[in-house]
Amino acid sequence: MTGGRLIRAVIEGETPNREGYQFAYPPAIVDELWQLMNDCWRLAPIDRPTMAVVIERLHQIAVMMTGDSHQENRQ
Repeated sequence: MTGGRLIRAVIEGETPNREGYQFAYPPAIVDELWQLMNDCWRLAPIDRPTMAVVIERLHQIAVMMTGDSHQENRQ
């Protein structure tokens, strides 16, 4: 699925299929990042995470992937 098709699918309330979407980088996306992306694609804005939640979850993913516990103190 290309970027344009992805945007159209999300606008139409479709959740993109993980296997059907080709990511340029990274070649594989960890489950936690895929889940965050899906949460951000929810149709109703009230169901989407706030920016503060997105940032926190991205920090958690970074710590998980790098093992850098100092990431936790960065903002």
